[in-house]
Amino acid sequence: SAECRVDVLDEELLGLMGRAGCEVILVGIETGDEEVSDRLGKTLRADRTHRILAAAHAEGIRVTGHFVLGSPDETREQIERTIQIARDLPMDYAAFNLYAPRLGTSMRADLVAKGLVVDDEFGNQDVSAHASSLAAVESRELKSLFYRAVLGFYLRPGQIHRLLRNTPWSALARQGLGVFRLLAESAQ
Repeated sequence: SAECRVDVLDEELLGLMGRAGCEVILVGIETGDEEVSDRLGKTLRADRTHRILAAAHAEGIRVTGHFVLGSPDETREQIERTIQIARDLPMDYAAFNLYAPRLGTSMRADLVAKGLVVDDEFGNQDVSAHASSLAAVESRELKSLFYRAVLGFYLRPGQIHRLLRNTPWSALARQGLGVFRLLAESAQ
């Protein structure tokens, strides 16, 4: 497997990776909204991302996309665009994380300067559980959107078939337990 950036991948490189035995790439897509992408300092665009991920599949390489929900000032509509693009992209797996103002990043420094984040507070680094109040949605709604993103991606019939066909059983067991935990949490 390899962690990659979509903006540096091309068909030629993916061909070399496929021939070298690469089975999975993990790419940080982050968002499906161009305004949020610009705020996060990303240059990814949906059309290029779709083309590169399709090229990876053509080489027999499975794709994991990483997404961030709830970045500063992100609206419900922008989060919903990210959820939709995750479903539209040719990916085998998706990892959804809640925004956390990461230590050492320029975005955290900006948030500290604005008084929105306390400089020496480190408890908000868990991207799987921390529901940021920095987005333009309340924490409870953000958590609900997070559940919808994960369950909406993995509980589609085509996605379930793809997982059963392409994923080792040991990984399926881990992922299945994770989905059941999310179902239980989202029901509360």
